[in-house]
Amino acid sequence: MKQATTALVLVAVLAAAAVAAAAARNPDPTSEPHSLCLRVPPEGSNPGRVESLGRHARSPGVQLLDDVPPYSWWNGCGPTAVGMALGYWQKQRGVPLVDGGNAEDMNQGVKDMISSQGNWDDYCLPLDYAWPPIPDKSELPQSMRHQDNCVADFMYTSQSAWGSLYGWSYFSHVARSVTGYVASHTNGAYVATASEGIFDSNGNALWAEFKAEIDRGHPSVFLVDSNADSATDHFVTAIGYDEPRHEYACLNTWDNFVHWFPFVEMESGTSFGVYGATFFNITQATTTTTQAYCRTKTFKNECKATTGCHWCSMGGGEYGQCYAVGVCERVRAACAEPGFACIEEGAGEYLWCSGSWFRGLMQCPPGTTCSAGTAALSHAFPCSRVQ
Repeated sequence: MKQATTALVLVAVLAAAAVAAAAARNPDPTSEPHSLCLRVPPEGSNPGRVESLGRHARSPGVQLLDDVPPYSWWNGCGPTAVGMALGYWQKQRGVPLVDGGNAEDMNQGVKDMISSQGNWDDYCLPLDYAWPPIPDKSELPQSMRHQDNCVADFMYTSQSAWGSLYGWSYFSHVARSVTGYVASHTNGAYVATASEGIFDSNGNALWAEFKAEIDRGHPSVFLVDSNADSATDHFVTAIGYDEPRHEYACLNTWDNFVHWFPFVEMESGTSFGVYGATFFNITQATTTTTQAYCRTKTFKNECKATTGCHWCSMGGGEYGQCYAVGVCERVRAACAEPGFACIEEGAGEYLWCSGSWFRGLMQCPPGTTCSAGTAALSHAFPCSRVQ
């Protein structure tokens, strides 16, 4: 009995430590714009001006991408909103983003693209709806969880290590979910580029950029305040604009209709006011684009085009991730251990991860010495700082 009690205490202590670690990374759940777990419209939400898909009457100054598939909420509005945009790219541009090739409706391939079984098992469970998050497998080393394979994985949706409850996604993670999923799922055959815009004093510029994206045939993802309480809570897929009315059209993850709202900054009393937008484009990879993008590989295989890229170890060194120079973020496939940081060194080819230097090229950075003590890991030689 004493041993059982000790074990329970130890589990409780570890759980408390994990919660504290998550809280330290996101001490205030409202400190960074994010969505909530809204599987149905919240109280106070206004449906806006509603139309059926494919029945919009064209008029001057109005554009609508009415072939974007209206998917239903699936383990988070963030990955669902991105999933609708990606489904459009498969339907209209032939980019292979959905297993089975059918992006028309909410089939199993679409569900797996948005949130896979591994995502559900590792991060959605245990279901939590009140702060602070209940620790999930995002708190564990990569070897104890599945490899990223869906939009929700790359968006860190529901992951306690990122301060998320079930269904939550942060605005700052939307762009990487697009670039990460496209690169991973197409095995580097396609490359996505993404950018963000905030609706602040520069709202006119954001409106102009959004219209330009629609004119190019690119749906966008908006973070909005659906219930007019001046706080972000929901992601939608923005698919059109009405210039005379200064409205945007969106699919809301809750039904199959087009909803029109004024394109205004979020504020109290304004349903579906806009916080910010994520824009993206997808192109086939070329020699040039590949140099700015590296595929996820095990350390047994060198990254594709290491020039201009850097990577670091993960856990025991089984996995690495390449990124363009200038990007250094804590990701699950690189420096994934909670609390570890990535710091650029030199030209950016080297990262200090988990207490050691790891290299992506064939020499150590200035001011370090290299040891081949882990030569079995091939391209993951730890380097020590010169004292």
